[in-house]
Amino acid sequence: MIWDGYLVQINHWCVLRYFSYMETVELVKDFIQSLFVYNGDMMFFSRILAWLKLVVGPSKQPLTSIKRKSPLNKFQKKTSVSKTGFASSTPSKKTGASSPSSKFRYGLGKHGFKKKEQGRLSKKHDVAVSGKTHESEHTVGFAVLNKGSGDKRGSTSRARHIENDAPAYQEQKKMHRGHIGTGTRKQADASGFTGDSYRETQRKLIESGDVSSAVQINQLGYAFLKDEKKGVNFQGEANSAERKAARDSYLTMVENMKDMTYVSGDKDVTKQVDAVQKAEMYLARKAAETGKWPTQEEIDAVKKKFGITQSKDKQSS
Repeated sequence: MIWDGYLVQINHWCVLRYFSYMETVELVKDFIQSLFVYNGDMMFFSRILAWLKLVVGPSKQPLTSIKRKSPLNKFQKKTSVSKTGFASSTPSKKTGASSPSSKFRYGLGKHGFKKKEQGRLSKKHDVAVSGKTHESEHTVGFAVLNKGSGDKRGSTSRARHIENDAPAYQEQKKMHRGHIGTGTRKQADASGFTGDSYRETQRKLIESGDVSSAVQINQLGYAFLKDEKKGVNFQGEANSAERKAARDSYLTMVENMKDMTYVSGDKDVTKQVDAVQKAEMYLARKAAETGKWPTQEEIDAVKKKFGITQSKDKQSS
């Protein structure tokens, strides 16, 4: 749990650019050297370095003085404990197996909107978008959200609702099939995750209320997706109509994401997604596709898009 908390901090430091690549590397080294429970296991360090190199890039500047003030203090997620004892951003709600699934209506950015989303993308981008070209990518998968419920996928109204209500977008089929979160994969990918560690990390993040980092880890899997034998190269993919449709679908999902619900025993816990988290997820797609951090102009434009003003930042610090 100590490492998971530090992982989240490092992610925010990178996203919000509080530290340069080399400064953050030094912080990670100091942390690992002082934490002996991992006995020199460098998997964690390698995973962080991969993410840092992607979104920040090696710094050409010499190390400067490091201000050890965590930016996480600026953007604390507000949660409350319901009468049931579970932490939640909103009151817990039940969707029992006896509830008719027809009572739910799913809109833009939800898995349950899949067919309509494919139609929207086909019309907008003048390209066929269907199960033959794209697949629904749960940025946080059903197995993660449904952990501990005992319900199999599609077996109950509750399980169907958890899956259909989950944020999802239409990713290119060949890319989705190659992602570490698709299926069960025991061998780590280039981002450092196995199928199990990927899901375990996402679960811990959403339980902490950090939906943004969970989704960014999903996009991290795509950023490092390259398989010459299968002819798959996410960052080398041409900016085709199919790629534009996938990007459109992802960004639309982020724009419409208000919360994320997961199972905790016999209760459903909902975590709110604020403007800062939306901005982080929005920018993550740019970094995943290009391997480069967005320009300051692009960052400022996204902050403005989601209503994040400098005055608000100062008030939060």
